Amino acid sequence: MDGDLRRPTVASRFGFDRSLPGLSECLRGERQLSEVVYKLNGSGLWFLPAGRAPENPLDLMQSGRLPELLDRLGKFFDWIVIDTPPVVPVADTTFWMRLADGVLVVIREGVSEKKVIERALDSFDHAALLGVVVNSCSRSDHTDYYSRYGQATIGTGDGPPSAENG
Repeated sequence: MDGDLRRPTVASRFGFDRSLPGLSECLRGERQLSEVVYKLNGSGLWFLPAGRAPENPLDLMQSGRLPELLDRLGKFFDWIVIDTPPVVPVADTTFWMRLADGVLVVIREGVSEKKVIERALDSFDHAALLGVVVNSCSRSDHTDYYSRYGQATIGTGDGPPSAENG
């Protein structure tokens, strides 16, 4: 689901026209949910675009229809992944987080600033945190991944006993 009603991008990333009716039209009562949920061919996934950007997205989200819409979707889908605007500075994301069962934070290496990430993480209940994804990593060579662990030593007498040293 594209939950970014200000700057929707998910429809175009899936190859759809940005003007495709979606969530905004459902929340305004202009379309039925069954009219705006689209199946992505060959993937087994379904998609709900943001639709036409409203003048005041937060007002539309707080109209009272969004929780009911999510409940209806939850009857048909095991997982609903909502792509939201950035946590900081947009208040819309805080509203989405109150409706969601969990939060997956996505940051971009070299772009996301540490203080902004910290503010974002402080803005919601950490019990809801599912994890953090780092996108656009500049380092693609992981050949030295295990080298930082060093060589294992067996039977030094230091540390807890193991099967090798008794």
